[in-house]
Amino acid sequence: MSFLSVDPLRQPGGPAVGGQVVPGFQPTDLARMRCAGSPAQAMDATTMGLLASGNHFMGQMLQMLQVMLMGLMLNGGAGAASLTDQMSQSGGGQVADQVATSGSTSGGNDVAQQNAAPAGGKIGNGSKVLVIGDSHTAGTYGDELDRLLRAKGARVHTVGSSGASADNYISGKGTTVGYADHKVNGQTGKTASHATPKLEELIAQDKPDTIVVNLGANFRGAGPAGVKAQVNKLGEIARRHNIKIVWVGPPTTREDMSNPGSLKKFDQDMAAAVQPFGLYISSAPFTPEYSGTDGVHYGGAKGTELAKKWAAGVAGTI
Repeated sequence: MSFLSVDPLRQPGGPAVGGQVVPGFQPTDLARMRCAGSPAQAMDATTMGLLASGNHFMGQMLQMLQVMLMGLMLNGGAGAASLTDQMSQSGGGQVADQVATSGSTSGGNDVAQQNAAPAGGKIGNGSKVLVIGDSHTAGTYGDELDRLLRAKGARVHTVGSSGASADNYISGKGTTVGYADHKVNGQTGKTASHATPKLEELIAQDKPDTIVVNLGANFRGAGPAGVKAQVNKLGEIARRHNIKIVWVGPPTTREDMSNPGSLKKFDQDMAAAVQPFGLYISSAPFTPEYSGTDGVHYGGAKGTELAKKWAAGVAGTI
């Protein structure tokens, strides 16, 4: 099915969609279509040049729409997902760049911009994700990470238990200083005191395909052996259920601002311990600075924004 009156033999360089070549659209095609059927069947050179120049961008936009529609027809919804890479190899990539540039100038109140899903990572539409963590997950970082993963189309359950390490998700030992539960159905409950749910019970309930672990701030001084023991407790459970683990390390603290080597060494120990069970992500690149009151938790206007940027970096990576 052809959407535009374009000669495919004359334009073999269009992008391929679903194994078929979609002809590229040229500005002169628009002029030719407008002239078709007229008594003169042609335009003088000056008029043709003006029309082609004035409609150059429109022609590119029509090409992009044609490719997207053809992809949807040939491959269903999945066909449109890979069109960005295909368009970058054709003239339509220029249109995508122009649209992205114009969109970046919108203000902070733009709803689409605020709710947009982060790019990158492997968690996406249809993923079943269980997120567990400590006080960072019970706060702004966990709230934002949960929102962004849902925006990617994942089914998400997020639990944050302040003061928790891996032991808490094994024994069920609770917290008295802050607990958050973002349920799969979107309901959120926050309280000061609550038992920490056991990982085995959460797996049985949610049947996740990925477990995102945000733990480490409460055992940074454990040393390589202690770190390995913490990771193994959760890693072995995930392995037994054949579930992939993505372990996110702790963020930069006030002390790390003057001694970055401490967090770097901890990240190295964590990466080695997590490697048999999945992927380790250092939070250091996403938290280049700290802002808060107690030296560990992010707070205040600046700290809240830093926590949200941290969550965006993690969500875009996983």
